[in-house]
Amino acid sequence: MRAKKKELKDLPDNWEEIAHAMFASGAAQIQVVKAIGLNRDLHRRFKKDYEEYRIVMMEGVELSECWWLQTGKDNLNNRNFNNPLFNTLTAKFKWSEHKDEEEEPEKTGIDISKYKIDSIQELENKLQ
Repeated sequence: MRAKKKELKDLPDNWEEIAHAMFASGAAQIQVVKAIGLNRDLHRRFKKDYEEYRIVMMEGVELSECWWLQTGKDNLNNRNFNNPLFNTLTAKFKWSEHKDEEEEPEKTGIDISKYKIDSIQELENKLQ
């Protein structure tokens, strides 16, 4: 006998709140998927079949990305911050590919390589 096909109504009543709370603290989509009782295959099917689910997941991924961006900004000067983890997330969220949102600097023909600063300490020294 075939198992009953899982539907959106079979998720926990508060699945949206669970997803929102987890994404708001930087959770990955797969963590949320498991927390609400799905697996990857069901997750893919739900995204295809249920617009409400797809929207919650899309908004959640953006919310998680915002959390990680803020965490990274908050820890710019924290030498103990997990830099490899942040670099991994940079690749995951493709932050380097969002160049269309930033203005390209005007080409002036000036060689700026002599102004390169390799550390925050070097910058602080130059500003004093």
